[in-house]
Amino acid sequence: MQNNGTIVDHLMFQNIHGLVMCGTPAIEAAMAVESSEQVARWKARIKPGFFHHGAPEAFENAANKLIDLGLVIYDLESEPAFCWFVDWFKANADTPGDMHHHFKKAIVAAVLARAQAKSKVLITYMKRRVALLARTARQFDGKIYCRENEVGRVPKAFEGKPFVRPEYWLDNEFLLPTIHDIYGFTRLESLRLTRSERADLDAVIKMIESDAYQSLRNGYGYMAVGSGSARKCYSMGWSVHLPGWRTPPEEEECRECYIQRVELMAHFRVSRKCEWMQRSLRQLETYRTAEGTFLFPRYFLTEKRNGGYWVTGSLMGLEEDRRSSKVIEVESTYRMLNIWRLLGLYKPRTCAL
Repeated sequence: MQNNGTIVDHLMFQNIHGLVMCGTPAIEAAMAVESSEQVARWKARIKPGFFHHGAPEAFENAANKLIDLGLVIYDLESEPAFCWFVDWFKANADTPGDMHHHFKKAIVAAVLARAQAKSKVLITYMKRRVALLARTARQFDGKIYCRENEVGRVPKAFEGKPFVRPEYWLDNEFLLPTIHDIYGFTRLESLRLTRSERADLDAVIKMIESDAYQSLRNGYGYMAVGSGSARKCYSMGWSVHLPGWRTPPEEEECRECYIQRVELMAHFRVSRKCEWMQRSLRQLETYRTAEGTFLFPRYFLTEKRNGGYWVTGSLMGLEEDRRSSKVIEVESTYRMLNIWRLLGLYKPRTCAL
């Protein structure tokens, strides 16, 4: 199937066929994307200091969207607004702070990892974070919530809420994985790790792909920090739940991030044997067309024009025209090929764009 959309053309050359093998057409497609109005619009949205929000201008959304469109670190490091976050991360990667401070680090690290950054600061941060979470993973039984009599006094607005036990954070740092952590860890999967580092990474991924973890509340719950009048309550959020774990993904509220989560977990070699991954591949195969391409339901490739969090699948569109069924077919086929590539299953003759 021939595609005329420059975004998917570029992504096919870059991620599926390989830029070097494709020569001039690949270079032309890359240049067309870099100079496109869509890329310019998302670059202009990045605002220094605006880390986390559902607005398109938040770094976690605008930067990840640009990476989805095919940009990598050398395309972005000339952008002053993007560089502000790179410099902030380098200055703060190993600094203490409150929970928001640590969460901001996870957001920026995830973006840099997806952009294929090779920074030693980034890799060191990721390895330390994996080691911390591996301690949780090796003793994880899913019993993370406080009994009601263990919570203590909390503001009235938080009474009756599910509170996470205090051993699941240390010096204001989460000891449970966030979705941003896992995107960051994709960078480690491509490195030559020591045996210990590999064991740590595999332990964290296996924990996520377990019934005990997937039975947790979406977003974990709340935490109470401090005591007396200085006590503060926070919502944790950003757990790594996998749509389709127990029920068909089409029936779940979070179905918008289904393809995105399959693509994410496909980065990890230990996921290849996971029953959820194998079931997901069978599920996605049901969307194969008579021509050998794929056509996913539109809600799997949602693009919310007025914003939404990238990590929840709100910004899955690649081409601008969302009304065209041909565009959805092209994007679905690309996504499927990319999942196969990540899993080491891609067969060039199976389907061609």
